[in-house]
Amino acid sequence: MGDLMMAAYKGLHGMFSPKATELYATILGLQIARQLGHRYVILEMDANEIIMNLQSFEESRSVEGALVDEVRGLFNHFAHISCQFAPRECIQVAHLLAKQAFLTQDFQVWLEDGPFMDL
Repeated sequence: MGDLMMAAYKGLHGMFSPKATELYATILGLQIARQLGHRYVILEMDANEIIMNLQSFEESRSVEGALVDEVRGLFNHFAHISCQFAPRECIQVAHLLAKQAFLTQDFQVWLEDGPFMDL
């Protein structure tokens, strides 16, 4: 229905590629969605390469291949997963959360209401 169900961030420290960082965020989101009992998930991201990797049945031979495989494994816990491209302007909250994650080691989750007032 297009409603925000959950938003989260978790501090991730170290030097990671943008692709690895996006995949770590996807893993975190899917783990939380699974714990909350969600069966239908829409993943929106502005990384076409990752979307293609996740939708492909081919083994990922990139450096981040293990992360791609982990995300694909999490897909099995849901009745339906949709991965779709969203322009950066449409997912600004996700990018604000990513910036916040670089500044802290905290783990923060919002259910139904987003972090709009907290950041």
